Amino acid sequence: MKYIIILISSIILFSSCEETMIIIPDAKEFETEKTVLVEELTGVQCPNCPKGTAALEQILQTYNENVFAIGIHGFLQADPLPDSKYDFRNKFAEDLEFFHSPYLGKPAATINRRHFDGETYIPVDNIDIWLSLVESELEEPLQIAIALDHSFDENSRTINISADFVPVVDLDGEYKVSVFVTESKIIDLQENLGVIIEDYEHNHILRHMMTKFDGDSLGDDLKEGDELNKSFSYTVPAEFNTDHMEVIVSVHRNSTENKQILQSAGFKLK
Repeated sequence: MKYIIILISSIILFSSCEETMIIIPDAKEFETEKTVLVEELTGVQCPNCPKGTAALEQILQTYNENVFAIGIHGFLQADPLPDSKYDFRNKFAEDLEFFHSPYLGKPAATINRRHFDGETYIPVDNIDIWLSLVESELEEPLQIAIALDHSFDENSRTINISADFVPVVDLDGEYKVSVFVTESKIIDLQENLGVIIEDYEHNHILRHMMTKFDGDSLGDDLKEGDELNKSFSYTVPAEFNTDHMEVIVSVHRNSTENKQILQSAGFKLK
């Protein structure tokens, strides 16, 4: 199994250990309500992962509200370093990493959990095609709309969400909803090609899920125009910084052959 991928020619790693820059092709412009969820399989002891994270950040900056990201620190190369202040691993991240297996190595990312033509597995380890895959998903027609009504009580640190789901076409099969809670702007150690970056900024870290790791049932054979509603609640632990947290709600298929995400919506906690 490959754990370290070869640096591709379109990726330029600058000599500074504090910053990894990725050059990606010019992006397309879209006017769409369609969104894409990128689940990044990463780890503190993954020497190539800063390159993947940098590529993902550029995609997020390019497509802003149309793309969401989750950093999954599961089991492979995800142990904290001896002097790390934080341990980003948790049961949800571990279960999701198993759920997304197999994959060729880290960094890898699922793009709406779609299995793309020419790719061996759903998680894609070729960093320089992440952008084009995101763009191909943004070009897909919207199939289900998501509206979120949410609140956060700062005293109790409780998040409450009422989510409405309305199919815009008939959808055959079984569907699930997953709710992810992430935290960003966490400064801690990170390995980078044999060098330890002491002040690395970790973003989109999966902290918790308000559903099962593989989602809660939304329904079967959803009909165009029917409105479905789900409610979720979570009390944020004191050790998480609510100033930099985000919640992402995703609808996805649930069959043996197809776990594709149809649509996601999200909001910053503050």
